[in-house]
Amino acid sequence: MYGYSTSLRSITQGKSKFSRHLWGYQVMSHEVQEKLLKG
Repeated sequence: MYGYSTSLRSITQGKSKFSRHLWGYQVMSHEVQEKLLKG
């Protein structure tokens, strides 16, 4: 999401707004944890 607000502002000539909100949390499976830790 880095750079998104800058790009949006650029293509809309500064006439747009953008915000982010936390939707929630979800338990991560052990398999996914292992994949993330290995890189």
